[in-house]
Amino acid sequence: MKTLHKLASRLFLGVLLFAAGAAHAQFTYTTNNGTITITGYTGPDGAVTIPDVIDGLPVTDIGTNAFAGADLTSVVIPDSVANIGDYGFYYCVNLTNVSIPDSVTNIGAYAFSGATTGTSGGGTYPVIVSGCPLTSITIPNSVTSIGADAFYGCLLLTNVTIGVGLTSIGDSAFVYCSDLTAINVALNNSAYTSIGGVLFNKSATTLVQFPDGVVGSYSIPSGVTDIESNAFADCSLTNVTIGDSVTNIGDYAFYDCSLINVTMGSNVASIGNYAFSGTVYELSGFLTVLVPLGCPLTSVTIPNSVTSIGNYAFYGCYGLTNVTFGDSVASIGNYAFSGLAYSGLSSTPLGCPLASVTIPNSVTNIGPGAFAGCGSLTNVTFGVGLTSIGDYAFEECGSTDAYFLGNAPSADSSVFSYDTLTAYYLPGTTGWAEFTTNTGVPTALWTLPYPLILNGSSGVRANQFGFTITWATNVPVVVEASTDLSRRVWTPIATNTLSSGTSLFTDPDWKNYPNRFYRIRSQ
Repeated sequence: MKTLHKLASRLFLGVLLFAAGAAHAQFTYTTNNGTITITGYTGPDGAVTIPDVIDGLPVTDIGTNAFAGADLTSVVIPDSVANIGDYGFYYCVNLTNVSIPDSVTNIGAYAFSGATTGTSGGGTYPVIVSGCPLTSITIPNSVTSIGADAFYGCLLLTNVTIGVGLTSIGDSAFVYCSDLTAINVALNNSAYTSIGGVLFNKSATTLVQFPDGVVGSYSIPSGVTDIESNAFADCSLTNVTIGDSVTNIGDYAFYDCSLINVTMGSNVASIGNYAFSGTVYELSGFLTVLVPLGCPLTSVTIPNSVTSIGNYAFYGCYGLTNVTFGDSVASIGNYAFSGLAYSGLSSTPLGCPLASVTIPNSVTNIGPGAFAGCGSLTNVTFGVGLTSIGDYAFEECGSTDAYFLGNAPSADSSVFSYDTLTAYYLPGTTGWAEFTTNTGVPTALWTLPYPLILNGSSGVRANQFGFTITWATNVPVVVEASTDLSRRVWTPIATNTLSSGTSLFTDPDWKNYPNRFYRIRSQ
């Protein structure tokens, strides 16, 4: 009996060892300092349970791309695992259930992403093809960091619960989760908080992530100063109010949203790259195609507080008919308002139905391609501060006349490619012969329908206050003065006949008055 018992025990043990060996054979792995890192999976489709021990060593890491593309339906991760590496369960398009244990401290970039990737012009971007079907995610208290794009493209994800330990969330971690309606955070988390299902930093000064599945209107709470990169990307909102406390709108902040109306507060200083861009990337055969699908904004008012508009900020806003610039914008980024779509090596104007644009005096630089493809543009007025226009800035804008209030900016032959236009300049401004040589654009004197005081020309000269008047050559202009605007009493003090379209007016009596105001009119 003892002999039979020992034999049965050995047979049973042999079965266990065989079963364990067969299970372990489904995984490829490496050994590192007495621990196991899973590097790949060769087992059957469906449900998988990752072992906690292999070859007597603890399984602590799920390596980069370990289960990427596997046809799994559920995964049980053992308590021994501390790290889920980049792309660990990337593009597992049938994965509906994952149990993340309290031992995990890090979830890597694209770890559960449902996107695939494409390339264009040397860049890499995610393309939603078939999203990860996870519907709910609970981040355990042990997790301290989630990498960029970790759950990007989990289209069926409806809610996320974040534990107390999380202190770092990478860009776009929950972007293109189109059913997501709430991101909730444990009350005693030291880094993040949730207000109405919206994710903020702990002090609620930075809006980190707005759930894509929330529809309708949203007003950013008072006290928020920063809208983080990708915070509203792919949002389903139609109306957003950005309060006066906000100073910065991050890159891709409202990328590919369905927004119809945006109200910007009076203290926004910068609008990031692709901030309101309506362009998404798609794959078509062997070509990468950029197609304007979002951003149905029809009108944009840039507040006076804004000093810079980032690259591609309103790219592909196919319904944009009006843009009003504040008087502090100094630079307009590359392709900021472009309506071009690219397919392979060709480009086609698809958006930006702007008919008229006035560039304020504060702008010194217009970036390459800034208004390229705005095929409805008929006239552009450039302020006095402009010094340079980037390559292809107004390419394929059709018949577009250009009016310049200042000296000729630097520009090359690509700026107005495929356009038919004349550049009009004011008397007294310089550089136009060189401008024509460099761009190939013909120039003509701009005769205004009214006299004008040139911006930046006023000041004290030879102990007299003065300014420069411009209008048609040899036409008299009357200068009138007043000491009290409330009384609306104006007295003619000089008549200037313009020579070569300009004339300098000076007032020798300016010191005799505590206040003196001037206006001009035709005679």
